[in-house]
Amino acid sequence: MNAKAIFLVEGRHFWRTKFKVWSLLLFLAATAYALFNGHSLYRKQLQELARIEQERSKSLTKVLAWFEEGTYGPEDRPWIKVSEPFWAIWFNPAYAIKTPSPLMVFSIGQAEQYGYYKRSTTWSSVYDNDLLPEFSNPETEAAGNLDFAFAVLFLMPLLLVILTFNVGGLEQDALMLPIVHAQVRNLNRWFLLRLSFYFLLVLVLVIGLVLGTSLYMGALKTHVSNIGLIMLLITLYVICWFVLCLVINRRGEGSHQNALFLVSCWLIVGVLLPGAAHLDLTLRHPGSYMTPYLDVVRQKNNAMYELPNDTLVARMRALYPELNQTMHGKGSSVNPEVVSYCFSALINASNKEAAAWVDQEAASRNAFIARSAWWNPLSFLQNRFNVLAETDYHAYARFRQNIQAMIDGQVETMILETWDGRQVDREHFIYYTNTWNDNVITH
Repeated sequence: MNAKAIFLVEGRHFWRTKFKVWSLLLFLAATAYALFNGHSLYRKQLQELARIEQERSKSLTKVLAWFEEGTYGPEDRPWIKVSEPFWAIWFNPAYAIKTPSPLMVFSIGQAEQYGYYKRSTTWSSVYDNDLLPEFSNPETEAAGNLDFAFAVLFLMPLLLVILTFNVGGLEQDALMLPIVHAQVRNLNRWFLLRLSFYFLLVLVLVIGLVLGTSLYMGALKTHVSNIGLIMLLITLYVICWFVLCLVINRRGEGSHQNALFLVSCWLIVGVLLPGAAHLDLTLRHPGSYMTPYLDVVRQKNNAMYELPNDTLVARMRALYPELNQTMHGKGSSVNPEVVSYCFSALINASNKEAAAWVDQEAASRNAFIARSAWWNPLSFLQNRFNVLAETDYHAYARFRQNIQAMIDGQVETMILETWDGRQVDREHFIYYTNTWNDNVITH
């Protein structure tokens, strides 16, 4: 029999085997639901960012009106003067934003655990609760939605087992394999072509979903290389299972044995190895509630409130030597009111020192995960999907670096201009806005 005839026969067999048809339909329904989850999260984030932009525009309009009216602040709070650098920066609507990638529909990754926008002020930090809610409630990591990557990596092999476990095994159960061998002559080719029908069927459908969804999301023009890599990963993954099914079905002694071996392989690769890796990770790097970070921040920051003015001035001069060239810095003493306005500069430095512990621990955890890739392939592939969808840990780590750079810029500008007695006018306030909103979008 030629390849076309084998494919036609296998196609009729597939269509007549209702449990295989229903299994395929259920898998397609699951992947469609997974894509819907990813798309819903993507749209939700875009809508939230649109709302933030509207709020930012309203805030900017309100503050600019204060400049035009000459009030320089709200009437019910006369101590607020946006003509002073501290208050001008405080009321500047500066946001750091991580624009979601349209490929998020394929892999939600850590997008549900990490914040994707942050209102930046001189008192902000990269580990505020509004940015990282999972640290205040780590159990949210256990709850997540089904995404496309999970469906492909964990559910698709089960589908392939259902579709292929009786290829050749059915003939062996009926003791008809010698007769088939006499008809087709090359039994290995017969196995290869029959299995190819199912793997090509699943591969074409999954790749079709990737291309169709990418076209719908408008990602084919902007993320074509990442889409190509996603399809390559899926193809290589399907080939690995194809080879495994071919070996087991060819060596097996019947449908039941084939099913047992294939399901056992899936359990090992899809359940036992990821479970063992997660257990090992938990034992070596236990989950943190960030209590050491919070303790350090509270103790150091609270202690600074008790320091005398001269000590605070000395610390500020050490952090920013440029202060010695400012109006207040050239004198022997600095007005306590000026120091109180700039106190957040010391808090920012303290927060960055404490955050180094969190970053080091996270780096250790991720290094361990990377080292386990050779014996935990599904977790490795899932992380690769996250990288391509820009929902991995490192994408959000880069976003936090962007936030910290924005905070540092605001703090440095505030303390230098406050010590120099700078008066902020409308044009200079707009300069603030342009400075801290030109580079807020990052992936």
